[in-house]
Amino acid sequence: MKKKLIRTTFTTSREMAFSSEKELVTQTGHEVREWPFVIVKELIDNALDACEEAGIAPVVHITADASSITISDNGPGISESTLAAALDFTIRASSREGYVSPTRGAQGNALMTLFPMPRVVDPAGGRMIVEVGGKRHIIAVRADPISQRAVVNDDVSEIPKSKKTHLDSNEIKQALSSGTSVRIEWKQIPSVDGITKWPFDEIVVGGANSDAERFTRRFRDLCIGFAMFNPHLTLHVDWFGERLGRGPAAIGQGQWFSAQTRNNTFLEYQKGLTKCLEKIRDATSSQEKSYPAYPLRGLMRECESYLDSMEFILNEA
Repeated sequence: MKKKLIRTTFTTSREMAFSSEKELVTQTGHEVREWPFVIVKELIDNALDACEEAGIAPVVHITADASSITISDNGPGISESTLAAALDFTIRASSREGYVSPTRGAQGNALMTLFPMPRVVDPAGGRMIVEVGGKRHIIAVRADPISQRAVVNDDVSEIPKSKKTHLDSNEIKQALSSGTSVRIEWKQIPSVDGITKWPFDEIVVGGANSDAERFTRRFRDLCIGFAMFNPHLTLHVDWFGERLGRGPAAIGQGQWFSAQTRNNTFLEYQKGLTKCLEKIRDATSSQEKSYPAYPLRGLMRECESYLDSMEFILNEA
């Protein structure tokens, strides 16, 4: 007679639902190599929501380098109580779940999925740094396999008043003097043959490599997508020192410029402006007194568009 299998029901703490690679893949719906895009998407969403609710035109700055991704905004700043609630893995905190309204998300688990990510991809050096309200929170979340509980370390310190922002533009410095800055940080992987990797399944993000080019393009496309579908958003991206910025609508619904193309683009606009001025000169010097005014107005608007575009590039330089 065959022995019948009697199954035992095992229970796992819900705190572990955000503390392992397997569970985070389930929560986010993305594999580890996709997590950088999850980080950017969730933090920009949070920044937009915070600014819109406060009636502030959102300004968001994204910085990516070999050891971190940072998202800063000019919103009212995440409150201490909200941050503490997000770090409590025994509850779910959401300001939208109980309401029926258009929203970018209502589950209330965005930060809860992001807190453990640095330690999951880099158990030794991964951490999240949140700067808000003059305080710096250095947060590390890991799982205790014995107690099956999330272990949260939140080291809080005052930010020195002399602290300098990483932004160059005075206007952006002022815009981001308030708000929240979130930095996902890990130990830098040593570069080999000029190839830069991130610990998210060791994806290649930099160097003369087709994989790096594809990843850079996807990262940039994600940022452009936010700018396209949120016309009230001013978005600045610093990708390994290469600055990208959204221009005014006068230059084609928000074009993007990199350091490599800025000079060439400026020269093209300069040539266009010169040709436009020549047309105006020819028109005004025409012997025909009945020369219609409409083409002149159109040429003047075209000149203003070129000037706006050139001014934007100079300000971004």
